[in-house]
Amino acid sequence: MTSTPWSAAVIAALQALDDLVVKVELNGQDLHSIEAAIHEVEAAIDATVARYPGHPLIESAVAEIKAECRAGLYGQTNATKAASTQYAGAKKQTLH
Repeated sequence: MTSTPWSAAVIAALQALDDLVVKVELNGQDLHSIEAAIHEVEAAIDATVARYPGHPLIESAVAEIKAECRAGLYGQTNATKAASTQYAGAKKQTLH
């Protein structure tokens, strides 16, 4: 099986996305912090595939990965809120 130049680019772009690791810090209680983390992740993804513009398969993969990352970051905030609510409900009141 022979590769065409664009298929090699697609493979390279998808491999680069697969290898991408983005570490972000966020405060799960602060919407601005979450949005900043999402922006940082999406910028890293865009930078990773910048050398491979305009291919529909790459664009589709990028859109899917961004959506998954966004959902994951928002999901972490929901988990943070649920955990803090559960913890707050478990606190015993003390009199001083």
